[in-house]
Amino acid sequence: MNAAILDIVAHLPKPDRALLPDLEPTVKALVERVVHVAQMLNGLEQSIDARMIDELDARIAAVEGESSSPEGDRRLGLLRRQRGTLEELAQRRAALVRQLDNAGLALGNLRLDLIKLKSSGLQSALSDVSTATQEARALSREIGLVLDVAAEVRDM
Repeated sequence: MNAAILDIVAHLPKPDRALLPDLEPTVKALVERVVHVAQMLNGLEQSIDARMIDELDARIAAVEGESSSPEGDRRLGLLRRQRGTLEELAQRRAALVRQLDNAGLALGNLRLDLIKLKSSGLQSALSDVSTATQEARALSREIGLVLDVAAEVRDM
C-alpha cells in the first residue's frame, strides 16, 4: 500500500505535489506505526492461547465448588487474577486489531483519493486527499499514543 501511494504521488504533476507537502511523511509514519502494531499483535498472538481463558474458567469453577479454606481462597484469588490479566490482554489484542484495520482503511482511502486526484485533476479531488491525509495523520498519532503506553507498561 505504501509503495502504491508513494508511486501515485511521485507521478503527480509537481504543482499538485507542492500542494500536499505533508502527504509523504504522513504515509511513511503511518506505515511505520502499522508495522510496529503488527509486530506487537504478532507477539501477543504467539504468547496467548484463547483456550487459556476457558481452562481458567473451568479451574475457577472447580475451586469455587470446593469447600472454602484459606488455601482454596488463595488459589481462587490467583486464578481470578490470571483470568483478569488474560482478559486484559485479549482486549488489548482486539484494540490492536481495530487499529490495524483502521490504518488499512485510511491508507486505502488515501490511495483511492490519490487515484481520483490523478485522473480528474486537482481541484475536484484535493479536498478528499486533504481529508484522507488528516485522517491518516490522526490515526498515526493515535497509534503512536498506544505504542507509547505499551512501552511504558512493558518498562514497568
